[in-house]
Amino acid sequence: MAAFTRREENTVTVVDLQSGDPRLVVDPGMEVVCLGVTGSTVVVAGKEKIVTWDLPARNHALDARVDINDSIRTIMFDPSQESILPSAISPDLSLFVIDGYTAGSHSKNLGIYDVSTGACLAFTALSESLESLRITPDGREVWAVDDDSSAHGWKIIEDRESGITKLEPLETTMSPPGVFPW
Repeated sequence: MAAFTRREENTVTVVDLQSGDPRLVVDPGMEVVCLGVTGSTVVVAGKEKIVTWDLPARNHALDARVDINDSIRTIMFDPSQESILPSAISPDLSLFVIDGYTAGSHSKNLGIYDVSTGACLAFTALSESLESLRITPDGREVWAVDDDSSAHGWKIIEDRESGITKLEPLETTMSPPGVFPW
C-alpha cells in the first residue's frame, strides 16, 4: 500500500501497489500536512489534529470513500501550542515530529509528540530554520536539513520507567545513514 496527497489539499488516496487500484479515498475534512500508512491504518495530520482510519479488507469494493465520520480515532493537539505543524510520522505511527513555536516562546522548536494522545514528549530549541524533517526507519532518530544542505540530527531517548523522552543532538553531517535520499 501507498498513500498519496497533494500538499495543502484535503484528499488522501491509498493505492494497492500490486494492482495499481485505489483501495481507499479519504476526505479528512482538513488540509493535510503530514501522512502515514501502515498495514491496516492510515494516519492524517492537519494543523489542529491527527485522524486515523482503518483500511478496508482486501475483498472490500475498490475505491471505498470515507470521511471524518468514518475515522477510528481523532487526537486534538494541545491548544496551548500556538503553531504546531506536523512534519513527519514515525514508521510505527507512534510519534510525530513538528517544527513550530510553543506558547510563550519566540524561538522555533523541534518537538516529538505522541500520536495516540497528541501530547508533547520532548522538544528542543532550534537555532536556524530546518527543512525535510524525517524520522529514521527504526524510529530512533530525527534528521533535518538546513539552508546549507547540512543534516542535523537528534537521537530520541525514551526512558520507559520514568516516562521521560529526551532529544540528544547528534553530530552534523552531510549524509546521515539510513535517512537519505530526501
